[in-house]
This record gives sequence, C-alpha cells and structure tokens, in this order.
Amino acid sequence: MDRPLRMILLIEMVSSFFVAMVAPFWVVYAKMALGLTPYDWGAAMLTSGLVGILTAFPMGLLVDRLRPKKMILFGLSISSICILLYPFSGGTWGVFSILSLLSLSNSMMMPAFSTLIANKIPRSRRGRLFSILGERGIQISFGNFWGGGFLLFPPAATGALLGGHIYELNPTYPWIIFSAAMALSLLLTHIFIKEPRETYY
Repeated sequence: MDRPLRMILLIEMVSSFFVAMVAPFWVVYAKMALGLTPYDWGAAMLTSGLVGILTAFPMGLLVDRLRPKKMILFGLSISSICILLYPFSGGTWGVFSILSLLSLSNSMMMPAFSTLIANKIPRSRRGRLFSILGERGIQISFGNFWGGGFLLFPPAATGALLGGHIYELNPTYPWIIFSAAMALSLLLTHIFIKEPRETYY
C-alpha cells in the first residue's frame, strides 16, 4: 500500500472514530437541548435524506469535472463548520439546515473518495483493498455507525464506547471535538493526498 493510500486509511480511521463517537447523540441533543419533537426529528431526517438523494448525481458530476480531491476539500470544509454549529443551531430550522448541509457534504465526499481510492488501486488488488479501506471514505452519520472497511471497525467501536463519557462531561464537547477532527482531516487531505498520475482500470 503506497503512502497516499496509507494517508487515506489514516483519515478514514480518524473520521470513523469521531463519527461513531457522536452518531448516537444527534437525536439525543436535538430533543434534550434543542427542543425538537420526535416528529421534528423525523422530518429533519426526511429533509436531509431528500437533499442527499437530489444532490448525489450533480455532486458526482462535479467530482468528474473538478477532480475528487477538490470535492473532498469542499465537503470537509462544509462538514467541519456545520458540525461545530450544530449544538448552537437554536431549534428546528437550524437543525434542518445543518443536517441538510451535512447531507450535501456527504454527497460530495462519498463519490470523491470512491473515485480517488479506485484510481489508486490496481484492478487486481481492488477487492482486497476495498474490504480493508471501505469505498466511501468519510460519511457523516446521524445514527449508529458500523460501516466501512475491516480496519475501520476498531476505531469506530472505540469511538462509540467513549462517546457517552464525553457527552456526560459536556453535551457540546462531542461536536466541538468532531469538528476539530474534520478540520484536521481537511489539512491532511490538502497536504498529503495527491491525484494519481496513472489511473487504474
């Protein structure tokens, strides 16, 4: 595995830890601190899901035109800001807006990571490496998170285990820490991940 793929794996492992750390608490914080009802949360899930579906193809088209790395950087920029703002979103409309923007960032990052990883892996090794790396890169989840490749499970499990303790210290801490982790992923992507000169088919 070459250095860019190792860096992608590092970014995925870091992000899976923090995604899993926060994932169970989006709805808890929305109800307990922001005053959303179960109906409000369901409507927010519907709205953000529709945003994800409606933007999937346009974002995939932009990945092809602008190249994957740029779309990953755009997605990480949006997600790091939105995650930081979530605890301070103020109520229903703030939650709707932030979750919809996070769905948009997922629509940017998932096809971009998939394309970037596929372009870096020879076809003869693609299945094995996808089973380790996963194929979608970073995905912000609003519920349980156990997806991705084999090597992503240990950090995700650890993040899920520690998330409750961090939430008990201060309910806003998980999102502040998560936002900082996404900003770090943005920096690592900008510095270390390069578009491959040779694309494998």
